Amino acid sequence: HLAARRLFGAQTQLAMSGPAIIASAAGMDPLDEMFRAIALAAIGALSRAKASGENAIHDATVDLGTWLAEAIAAPSGPRAMLERHQRLGQRLLPAARTGALAETVYRRDLEKIYPGGYEAREAGGNLEGRGLGDAGEERFIGIVGKTPLGVERAWRFARAAWASAADPPLRLRVFLDCASHAARLDDEKVILSEFIVDMAMALHANASRGVPVETTILGKAGGGVYVALAAPARLVSAVHGAQIQVLPGAALAAILGESQDESPAAEEYRAAGVAENELKLGLLP
Repeated sequence: HLAARRLFGAQTQLAMSGPAIIASAAGMDPLDEMFRAIALAAIGALSRAKASGENAIHDATVDLGTWLAEAIAAPSGPRAMLERHQRLGQRLLPAARTGALAETVYRRDLEKIYPGGYEAREAGGNLEGRGLGDAGEERFIGIVGKTPLGVERAWRFARAAWASAADPPLRLRVFLDCASHAARLDDEKVILSEFIVDMAMALHANASRGVPVETTILGKAGGGVYVALAAPARLVSAVHGAQIQVLPGAALAAILGESQDESPAAEEYRAAGVAENELKLGLLP
């Protein structure tokens, strides 16, 4: 979904989560005919084409040369992605775009990261604020909490990141403590993948305007959410004990038949290229 235009085969099914994981999250049998019909209606090529004019289905009536020429000529870059962000918001109800009322929050990890002081607000798992750290003052935005990331929180995060790009700060730090994206059909119907890419492109817009973007993993980070928030960053740091994984532990255990009780060491993260720096905040005895 980084592409400006997308062409799907008629039998394509596209989602952040496979049908088996979506069924498990909904307490349904992935082999049940009713679930398979519902899933196909939600994540099939036809639903993707209906959700966005940037998606098309390939069939005998499509001239590939014409489609490719139009796809190459399609607007790209930060301005086009900002316009796409605005169109994505139209897929949500007004209340979903507004979200919960932001409240002032105090966190021990932020106290350690910003010894010069900070102010932070959280609304339904979306974190925003400013802090004074060793490198000076910086703006921060983040996704925190145990709730998996759905389209609404992803869009609100991207809105904050786009606002930062419009009024560039000296530095932008991204905090992440979210184990996974949501495995819900309601999120997939409006194409969760596009909302997660929107987060990445908003951060990229900041970087393209000369804003140093750093991502800090406070707790858990998984899958596409981690990739979206880490890829545009010049530096990814992980707090000591943070967990970075492709899928949440429960999903890995269900697939592999085993669980991972211990987090990888900082050296393993560095070797794998998922986090260059470890932060020891002194939160543990």
